[in-house]
Amino acid sequence: MRTDMAAADGIQEGNPVQAAKVIVDLAHSDQIPLRLPLGAEAVERIGTSYRANLESLQEWAEIARGTDFTDGSESSRTVRAPRQ
Repeated sequence: MRTDMAAADGIQEGNPVQAAKVIVDLAHSDQIPLRLPLGAEAVERIGTSYRANLESLQEWAEIARGTDFTDGSESSRTVRAPRQ
């Protein structure tokens, strides 16, 4: 991986100056994402991974939910939606 990354230095598709600008702009913003992949490749790779994880979650959701107490109350912790 290090060899591959070193070989791409200077010819990578990502623009480090533009990435730094985005990071600085976000640091001064009221809206800051928890995670922000930078570059088209990162967006595609992470998106593929998220979709696969979501499919797996959905596949096993019924079994996972079946581990709750049957006579218990709803969650004692507040489940919050992600910030938009």
